[in-house]
Amino acid sequence: MTDTARPVAEARQQLHEIVRKDIPFDEKAREALELARQCLDVDSGFLARIDQETNHWGVETTTDTANGQIPPSLAVDLQETYCRKTIKKKRSTRTSRCTEPGMG
Repeated sequence: MTDTARPVAEARQQLHEIVRKDIPFDEKAREALELARQCLDVDSGFLARIDQETNHWGVETTTDTANGQIPPSLAVDLQETYCRKTIKKKRSTRTSRCTEPGMG
């Protein structure tokens, strides 16, 4: 656990506090993502919307800035994301081979 990681009980309590706030959904989502980012010790967290009709994937909320890896305005072709595999299988998907050809 790093200096920024939180114990599970503390994180759960903070998440409940975030969800109960009387603020717009996008602010709640951003705060929840920031909490998760810190707890999981990852570089960023984001919430994306998938439009299967247009085959696009777009960031709705992110912990990144405009100069980050997953900026707020990022939109890509769905075929360029890992999400396409989850949609095709219609269940959760995991991978540890992110750098292999065809996985990006």
